Amino acid sequence: MIDSFEAVALRPSIIRQQWLPLKLAMQEIVEFGKRFGLEHILLACHAALLSNLTPELINLVRINFLNYRGIDCPWIAEADFLLSPLCRSVDDTLFRSRTYGTGTSTH
Repeated sequence: MIDSFEAVALRPSIIRQQWLPLKLAMQEIVEFGKRFGLEHILLACHAALLSNLTPELINLVRINFLNYRGIDCPWIAEADFLLSPLCRSVDDTLFRSRTYGTGTSTH
């Protein structure tokens, strides 16, 4: 018998154990937005869809998805995002977006 979606979604998961609680995740995203502004949040939302992030990739996201569409997102937003609590460093040039529970603007 196939479990309902709700039963599967509520089942304990080692993946969901790594997620931040929703309230904490939202607090971090709101603080990032208050500190840096809307353009930074838009960059973070676009970049968070990617599993692995590099400075070059973030630059392409900013240019092709924000600046190309007329959103004046400054280049410094790339570093601000990668060095913020919304990301974690894997090595010198590889980052990952922090994993949040469902319902937040990132993952």
